[in-house]
Amino acid sequence: MNLLVIVPNGSVTIATSLFDTLIYSETLLKLNFCCNVIGDPSLSLKQRALVTDAARALDKAKMMRFDEKSGNFYCTELGRIASHFYIQYSSVETYNEMLRRHMNDSEVIDMVAHSSEFENIVVREEEQNELEMLLRSSCPLEVKGGPSNKHGKICNSYTVVHISWLD
Repeated sequence: MNLLVIVPNGSVTIATSLFDTLIYSETLLKLNFCCNVIGDPSLSLKQRALVTDAARALDKAKMMRFDEKSGNFYCTELGRIASHFYIQYSSVETYNEMLRRHMNDSEVIDMVAHSSEFENIVVREEEQNELEMLLRSSCPLEVKGGPSNKHGKICNSYTVVHISWLD
């Protein structure tokens, strides 16, 4: 269950209703079935701890606000955007760390290159020559790291060249 998906659409606004929703989730049903823990009070405490920890982490990342006293969730614009565009929590954490008030285009693209959505992209030796040629001929911005490292390849090379073709 993805807490960031449930909160922005208004399905859950308070922690206690999320605990109730979690009881019927597929994961918990499997846990109950496999481990014969139906009605186990320690499982309920574990559920509450999981939800509370997730809510605290999302609150820290400014993706939602969590009032621990009342147990209420309040969605933020950042959380709505992340939910709508499937931006992972770890990417938002990266943006929060790297984002500054004044950044040039190269720095913004470099920040996006560090998104966790690009983790599985690999740098292949056979692509190096073509990427270097594209950077020399079609890239108006500075590419941090160049095409030889993962972040340089991901956004810096592909995105900058693509954006320059749009002009």
